[in-house]
Amino acid sequence: MPLVKYKEKRKFTKTPEPTGKKSSTKEELVFVVQKHDATNLHYDFRIEMDGVLLSWAIPKGPSMNPRKKRLAIMVEDHPFDYKDFEGIIPEGNYGAGAVIVWDEGTYYFEKGLSRAQNKKIFEAEMKKGHLTIHLKGKKLYGKFNFVRVKSRGENAWLMIKGKDEFATDINVLKENKSIKSGKTIEAIEQEAGVKPKAHHHSARQKITKQPALLQEEKAKKAPSPPQGIKPMLATAIDKPFNKKDWVFEIKWDGYRAMATVNHGEVHLYSRNDKSFNQKFSAISDALKEIKASAIFDGEVVALDDNGMPSFQLLQNYKDEELHLVYYIFDLLWLNGEDLRDLPLLERKEKLEELLKSVNNNQIAYSSHIAETGEDFFKVLEYRGLEGIMAKRAAGKYYSGRRTKEWLKIKTQKRQEAIICGYNEPQGSRKHFGSLMLGVYNEQGELQFIGSSGGGFDQNMLKDLKEKLDKLKTNASPFKNPPKLKNKITWVKPQL
Repeated sequence: MPLVKYKEKRKFTKTPEPTGKKSSTKEELVFVVQKHDATNLHYDFRIEMDGVLLSWAIPKGPSMNPRKKRLAIMVEDHPFDYKDFEGIIPEGNYGAGAVIVWDEGTYYFEKGLSRAQNKKIFEAEMKKGHLTIHLKGKKLYGKFNFVRVKSRGENAWLMIKGKDEFATDINVLKENKSIKSGKTIEAIEQEAGVKPKAHHHSARQKITKQPALLQEEKAKKAPSPPQGIKPMLATAIDKPFNKKDWVFEIKWDGYRAMATVNHGEVHLYSRNDKSFNQKFSAISDALKEIKASAIFDGEVVALDDNGMPSFQLLQNYKDEELHLVYYIFDLLWLNGEDLRDLPLLERKEKLEELLKSVNNNQIAYSSHIAETGEDFFKVLEYRGLEGIMAKRAAGKYYSGRRTKEWLKIKTQKRQEAIICGYNEPQGSRKHFGSLMLGVYNEQGELQFIGSSGGGFDQNMLKDLKEKLDKLKTNASPFKNPPKLKNKITWVKPQL
């Protein structure tokens, strides 16, 4: 009888876990990773084979870094429909605690082979104690090796990321939300009224508490940070590169935002010094948790249901339930000290340490990798992200200047057009005719690139016109205004 061990350990009248009535109907084999807050927080890695899910418990969670070998303990097979399970296993049951679907996707041993052919490879590799599988998930992708460690018993394996174009030292576990619900383990527990496990308050958290208190005391004595510091700008280039002494970050598809934090007061503002405090009040409120006097540079990003950045959602942001994140990539001022002349990596080290004390999923440290920009670019292109930022590791922060110390490389060649004006509607059209568009050149000056009026329905025309009316100005935002036949209403270049 299949799933004997699984069923022996569970009382299905007392747990919502599936009994195992469903099986796969697809040709592609599936995998799932579930984050499980049981006696010890861990990740359960499961692959489909013969109608069940073969399962490994990974105490430290999977890694995309080939240098990090993760212990993986093989446990009892689970039913196929367990791949969709997310919720609370009640106290008194085996594995009591919260579960989220952290990642899912498909996998294969060799591309293009049938299920039966993949099964033969699986059986042969299991006998050898070395599985090589290829994952196509939302968070995990590329080649992975599972190697049995005979010295530690029949069920002890190592999960090791293969050396391929998807390998990276970015900590993928920081992406801590369910890909199904968008919720964290903590949110699932809070909604169910379940008390978090004791291991949430680990020794490591206790150790970092003291520096946080010292930081707070230092902030109280520090002078107020300067206001209105302008962001450093990047130069666009066409191709990614590998280079020693350079680091590479995700180019977030959102709104660039500076933030000044001082004793609970927050000023969140755009590159043009427009206040974001009201528009993104959730971010402003989250920043109040930072017990320091500081100036940050980052990007406000809206995440869709799959945890992916969506600029369209951000542009139409009105819904309080939309998940916003402020990804911070630089620290310019800390407790009375101007950090802009320090090397980038030193600033980022201070930033990462400061943000460790922030327990809010709307504030995130934007990490980086060193030297290997080409592979990093391929990973982000595969995942559908906007591009990468390349930054000189020892570079200073040049406020308000566009330099070649920071470079941006997009995965998709699209211009970021800015609305600079509009003309009157004609015929049956309402609200406005065409939009006058511009882009910033390398000198930071707006250049006219043409007009566009298509792609709007009546509601969009009305909503955009209301926004444009608030930005009207008498002066053209272009250094060299275009000569146009129709009368143009100019607007401040903020959309």
